[in-house]
Amino acid sequence: MLLIPLDRKLDWRRPPLATLGLVLANVLVFFLIQSSEQMRLEQALAYYEDSGLMAMERDAWEADLRARGENAELGDPDDPAEVLFTLIQDEDFMVRLRDGEVFTTSGGGHPRWQRMRAEMSRQLDRVVFWRWGLRPADFDPLTLFTHIFLHGGADHLIGNMVFLVLVGFLVEMTIGAPLFLATYLLGGVLAGGADLIVAAERFVPGVGASGAIAAMMGLYSVLFSRQRVRFFYSVGIWFDYVRAPAIILLPLWLGWELLSWYLYSGSNVNYAAHAAGLTVGAIGGLAIVNFLPQRVNKAFLQAPDVEQAEDEDRALADQLLRELDFDAAMPVVQRLLEKHPHDPELLRRLHQCARIHPDSDDYHRTVTRILGESEGDQTIDRLVLDVYRDYRTRAMPRPRLSGRLIQSLALRFSRRGHLAEAEQLAAVILPRRERFPATPGLLVALAEGHARAGNPARAQPHLEQVIALYPGSNEAELARRVLRRLH
Repeated sequence: MLLIPLDRKLDWRRPPLATLGLVLANVLVFFLIQSSEQMRLEQALAYYEDSGLMAMERDAWEADLRARGENAELGDPDDPAEVLFTLIQDEDFMVRLRDGEVFTTSGGGHPRWQRMRAEMSRQLDRVVFWRWGLRPADFDPLTLFTHIFLHGGADHLIGNMVFLVLVGFLVEMTIGAPLFLATYLLGGVLAGGADLIVAAERFVPGVGASGAIAAMMGLYSVLFSRQRVRFFYSVGIWFDYVRAPAIILLPLWLGWELLSWYLYSGSNVNYAAHAAGLTVGAIGGLAIVNFLPQRVNKAFLQAPDVEQAEDEDRALADQLLRELDFDAAMPVVQRLLEKHPHDPELLRRLHQCARIHPDSDDYHRTVTRILGESEGDQTIDRLVLDVYRDYRTRAMPRPRLSGRLIQSLALRFSRRGHLAEAEQLAAVILPRRERFPATPGLLVALAEGHARAGNPARAQPHLEQVIALYPGSNEAELARRVLRRLH
């Protein structure tokens, strides 16, 4: 069974640096530090075989099995890797071997075996996963931390890192990088601690970030709790996407790990550590929610609900507009504009709603708001032009544009090449030019617009007007230069 939350997209404008840092650390450890361990393991296995230690321990193990009424299960009794890893999985035999109960002084082989076993241990300690992996039967406290950053192979690494990114960034964005890192490392250590309890006699090294990642999964399910999240599930050949409260994932994840632990007790996958990590993470989530609520980013938690509400409002507004119920659509669009005040599509919808009452204050305010939008992309500029054209013919009893807005629009239309509209506004400004300080700049901009449009004859009167009306101004000097260029 596979359950993966796929509720949010990674925002690269605010990347989860702690999560990505952990991924980088794991990758670097695997490719830089663990890269030579295969060679070192082969050297240890060569010593195991060549020294005669393998034959001694294999024969002793087979005799021990016969004494217990069991049969030896070695596919290739001359393969040192198979012999070594088969023996260390027999915990009862390994405990007695370690304690000196297999090769005794009375048996005559003790000193020689002891020297070879000490050398073999030294050889194995050069292998990274063996030395720094978590071996409960031969416990080193430091390995509670180091085993979190080691992996048994590229597939093991990739699988863990995918889950770390998918779940880790959600937790990090909810509680912040420092608390995320602390809970991640603590979760990994405590999951390893549980491993010491349930597998106290295991000699096989435990490696991997899965215990810490399981803690993040438990933490995630509690932090997001009643938030309806989207997740992918796969059971056998069946798979789909489902939206449900996040807390449902906790018993599903935990139940699967416990069931797998029971069914696949001999597996190399450490289901017990996963279950412990999930439990630790869930407890940590409860502690954060109850004792550190100020550390929880509620806006991030509730973002999908907000987005869903916005999607529903947009759909409702579109439906009401299709039904021509503009009065009902108006408050819905206004509610959306509170969150997205410069969204051109929402502003266009607002204009659609307001224009049915051309004599209303709402209509005039809506038009003023849209015409005052800063110059931006073509969508905004097209909206401003369309609304202005509509307003000139529809406004009742007449348009209500301030002098500042008239100047702004005249300059905007001149720069954007909407020269007919710019000329209309210039005709309003010129008779009252003493009230419009931007008039000389407007005339130059209008002239340059005509020049760009390939109509210098329309540009020349405006330039001459600037020179005549404002002879000592900077704009007049500019007008003279433009005139010379036109001629």
